Amino acid sequence: MSTTLSRPVFDSAPRPAAARRRPSKLRTVFAHVFSFEMVVALYLYSNVFQVLLPPLPVDTTIVFFALSVALGGLLILREGIYVRGLYLTVALVPYLLWACLSLGWTPSRVLVDDSLKKLLTVDLGLLIVGAMVLAHKRERMMRFLALITVFSLIVAAMGVSVYLIYGSFKFAGWDVKRVYNEWGRAVANGTIVLLILFLRSRFASARQLVLGALLGLCVLFILVASSRSALLVVAVPVCVFMAVNFAPFGRQGLRLSRAQILLLLFVATVVTAVVVLLSSGYQIDTIQRFMKIMKQAENTDILMKANRFDYFAAALHYFFQSPVIGHGVRSFSILHRGFEDDGVQPHNIFLELLAETGLIGFALFLFLLFMAVRPLSLDWLRRDPMMLCVTMLFVGRLIAAMLGNDLANQPVLFLAIGLMALKPPAGLEAEEDEEDAEEEEELGDEPAPAPGWRAAPGARP
Repeated sequence: MSTTLSRPVFDSAPRPAAARRRPSKLRTVFAHVFSFEMVVALYLYSNVFQVLLPPLPVDTTIVFFALSVALGGLLILREGIYVRGLYLTVALVPYLLWACLSLGWTPSRVLVDDSLKKLLTVDLGLLIVGAMVLAHKRERMMRFLALITVFSLIVAAMGVSVYLIYGSFKFAGWDVKRVYNEWGRAVANGTIVLLILFLRSRFASARQLVLGALLGLCVLFILVASSRSALLVVAVPVCVFMAVNFAPFGRQGLRLSRAQILLLLFVATVVTAVVVLLSSGYQIDTIQRFMKIMKQAENTDILMKANRFDYFAAALHYFFQSPVIGHGVRSFSILHRGFEDDGVQPHNIFLELLAETGLIGFALFLFLLFMAVRPLSLDWLRRDPMMLCVTMLFVGRLIAAMLGNDLANQPVLFLAIGLMALKPPAGLEAEEDEEDAEEEEELGDEPAPAPGWRAAPGARP
């Protein structure tokens, strides 16, 4: 079964062995720098680097987004429509239609227009880029993951240097609010990729030692950046990795792999270092902010003020007022404050969906998430480290969306959802085609001929 709708092409004649030599490192670097994936990566990190630049006549984020969509459209025209990615993209359409219909009953007149514009342009565009372009070619996905890792390391190195100079990253005199969240989440993306590479490297090899040092740099910045969400963006995917590998494997029961043991040792080392530093009187900004929110949960006076606990309770209250259709997109601010304020929001996309679009909008968005994770299986995640890495990135961005901005301002989440349409390796895709053929035989249909791909040897991460 083909996963691409395009005109048929014939395989070229086999090239001689000399022509199949590995490309030089310089050629590989040029292939990464002058690539479509570089444009998408620059879009993701443009807000991070824009803070360090003088005022520019144009917003670089808009420029890189426009380039990403335009180049992505050209690639789709050249390579054909990727069916798996098309299904995932279409799954967002019902929610978009329902959000637009809520214009009929939402009290918002300013914020709703801005949110719908972002949903229909930026968010939908990045979903298409992720699902129908990046996920279509595994080589393209590999370049993209490599680029975001490099950018994350650059941001982490700059962030640690800022912390060492000023003694605090959050209060280092930034002209823009919440830089710590922007930088922390940006570093978290590369941290997940480095973690997979670190765990899959040969034990105690030079490569693993270098990757361990780079991973430690990223973790250090996340600890001092004061971003609670960035820490959770890494911590929860780590739990996903452990769950995927710790689940029963055939009849062998529960067991720990070498990668899991190594991960547990790494986590234990980090936790021990944090405990020692805290007991010695040092302050770790991110840990201090977690302790702050725990104290808020115990203080009834603080709970009644404008904070997440107040917003969570209010969102549930408004949901029960109109549980089926909700109050309309971006209605929370007017309901809770009496006027439109972009900062007044539930800070949790699920509570936002329930309060503003009701059970109908909530179910439609869950349908999109279901279509993203439906093809997954434990066997696929264990045999394909790239898919495991993409899944961990998706989980991390979903966690960030549970603690941050409203849904329309979560473009990276929609890109991560699109990446879940990653094309499986040849071996797994051939097995899927064989399963489809068997099902067709059981139904009495003529089985389609399976492609002559050789299954890749299974390797547990």
